[in-house]
Amino acid sequence: MIDVASAVVYLHFGHSTPIIHCDLKSSSVLLDNNIVAHLSDFGMAKLLLGEDQSLTQTQTLATTGFYGREGHASTNGDVYNFRIMIMETFSGKKLTDEIFHGEMTL
Repeated sequence: MIDVASAVVYLHFGHSTPIIHCDLKSSSVLLDNNIVAHLSDFGMAKLLLGEDQSLTQTQTLATTGFYGREGHASTNGDVYNFRIMIMETFSGKKLTDEIFHGEMTL
């Protein structure tokens, strides 16, 4: 997970124009022969331009179905999806599993 976190930090802060992955999920992470994680699937990635550093979308932002609370593409949305990915990895449960309904909903 540290490798994925480092990749997300690089996308958001590694150069003058931040990049939003927009589709961060466990299937977007590939492991090499040394079990080093690499982020992939940049088909929905967006460049953030302008002062507010956010992007309004009229189409689907992610295939995961999980979005940041802002309702638009932003670096916070990637962080939100990363948190969901960590929760799913360590709990062994998907956010759509029955356990996360009712009072245990995110």
